[in-house]
Amino acid sequence: MNQNKTEYINVRGLILNYIRHWKIFVISIICCIIIALCYYKISTPIYQINANVLIQEEENGMGSIPSMMMRNIPFGNLLGGGNTSIYDELQLLNSYSVFREVVKELHLNQTYQNSSFLKPIDYYKNSPIIITPTKNLADTLSTSLAFRVKINEKGQMSVKVKLGYKTIKNVSEIASDSAMVNTNYGNFLICKTPYYQIGKSISVKSLYQGYGYATELLQEKVEIDLVNKKANIVNLLLTEKNKAKGRDILNTIICIYNKKNIIRKNKGAGDISTFLKERTQLISQELAGIEEQIVAYKKDNNISNVEAEAKYIFSERGGFKEKVLVAESQAIVLNMVEDFLASPENEYSLVPLNIGVNEKSVLEGLQKYNEALLERNKLLKSTNSDNPTLSIINEQLSAMRENMLASVRSVKLGFQYMHSNLLKQENELNSHIKNMPIQEREYLNLKRQQMIKQELYVFLLQKEEENALTMSMEMPKAQVVDEAYSLSKPVNLGLFKLMAIGFILGICIAAGFVSWKYGKKENISK
Repeated sequence: MNQNKTEYINVRGLILNYIRHWKIFVISIICCIIIALCYYKISTPIYQINANVLIQEEENGMGSIPSMMMRNIPFGNLLGGGNTSIYDELQLLNSYSVFREVVKELHLNQTYQNSSFLKPIDYYKNSPIIITPTKNLADTLSTSLAFRVKINEKGQMSVKVKLGYKTIKNVSEIASDSAMVNTNYGNFLICKTPYYQIGKSISVKSLYQGYGYATELLQEKVEIDLVNKKANIVNLLLTEKNKAKGRDILNTIICIYNKKNIIRKNKGAGDISTFLKERTQLISQELAGIEEQIVAYKKDNNISNVEAEAKYIFSERGGFKEKVLVAESQAIVLNMVEDFLASPENEYSLVPLNIGVNEKSVLEGLQKYNEALLERNKLLKSTNSDNPTLSIINEQLSAMRENMLASVRSVKLGFQYMHSNLLKQENELNSHIKNMPIQEREYLNLKRQQMIKQELYVFLLQKEEENALTMSMEMPKAQVVDEAYSLSKPVNLGLFKLMAIGFILGICIAAGFVSWKYGKKENISK
């Protein structure tokens, strides 16, 4: 009870002590609020910039409409497809290469700012001076150079260049509209722009960085994520002092991402186009040869009415014939893939996935092989050929290629065995025509070969047309839902919040001071 009473007396005495020195609280609160107001006046507002895009889904084939057209022929059901992975596209949108292109296009490795002590202002496309290196240094520069350029009322220019806190160049009173500053890192030409007002003294601070460092800083500032997990809409978010600069950054990210996607798509379509043209020419020559054999066979054997009987036989074994065609066509297509993989010219070329292979294990293996090639190409863009990691990837690709060749050959042998087995069954099925003249049976064999080549030729022509259509349609991958826009209110602290913080801080400072200065035990007890 006495302890509680003592605590009560201490708290009461402390409160009375605060009330006794109320002037200190008033002074502290007023000072803190004034400081908060000053901070509000000199601080630059920071705005949130947003943009929203819809990532379009597409099939791995040549497009949904042409693929549906292909279903009208037997080879059409051999087509494979798959939807775009939204998470892969997020990584591409947020990739280093995209951001580096943004930095280059908008010159974000250079910043300009007036030297006002109280409220510095960032220049964006309206700087009174511009600093340009005489050669491209940004690709190799690994540090940041700070320039301070002063121009007096007479138009005389003074330049100071710093590396960290060390001054590496100091040039003063240059009576010209431009100045050449020579440093150990390169030569820089400093020129006045149309935004410079003649007769007015200015002081501008500029920071020149390498593309690599500027890219890393930009990646830290921009946030890219899905709006929600159930939609393919991606939100891009950035906080920036200059609204126009923030909007340009987000819009340029989207634009460069779309350009890179179109280039990547056309590159793959170009490789497929070359492959299809070569195969189409080869099949065309084989088809022409078979047709010439049929014409010569008819003339040599005086055959004129075999078509009606052949039509009857084909109608009898309709479903069976389709199986034979599929087995043989699969063996041919797999042979194409084997030739492509075995060719040294195609060592690091993407394997076409849409030429009619329907074996799941082979398709999955080729998909993984192509993904590994894409990773190698991506690494090759950002490093040199002597990189140990690249050598390891090349060895892995070589092993994968050998495994795929073994797998393709194994599956091809399976189809060849299936084809030979089907031919045996065909012979049994056709036992009722064993008394047909030899020339008629030979004619049917030629006709069957002609049909296979025709189907394959039409299929390749169709795929070639689809590929040309894909190359001609430069549809953006990221469809803009909302162009970059800025929120109306700044995201940094407003006036009311700053005053509230100042008020609370003033109370805390005053309470601490009074407790320290006048809060001795004997004073509280009084």
